[in-house]
Amino acid sequence: MTLRSQLQIRAREVETDHVTDATVSVNVVDMNDNNPQFSAESYSGRIKEDSVRGDAVTMTTAVSASDADSGSFANVTYSITGGSDV
Repeated sequence: MTLRSQLQIRAREVETDHVTDATVSVNVVDMNDNNPQFSAESYSGRIKEDSVRGDAVTMTTAVSASDADSGSFANVTYSITGGSDV
């Protein structure tokens, strides 16, 4: 089962406090009957302005989710599998 969600992303320039918002579409692939439950409503991270594709985002809060399924179906993993340049 695939769940489609929309995430609101906010980027803020630290020195000028300039803010830009974007909406990101997320597909959550669930391998069994229970949906993953994320432990927080929002998460924060940092990335340098001059970053290039493949640079890491430093999360200020760890992203965490659990799944009520059993065995290997209870494992939750995260990845960014695509995107577009803006």
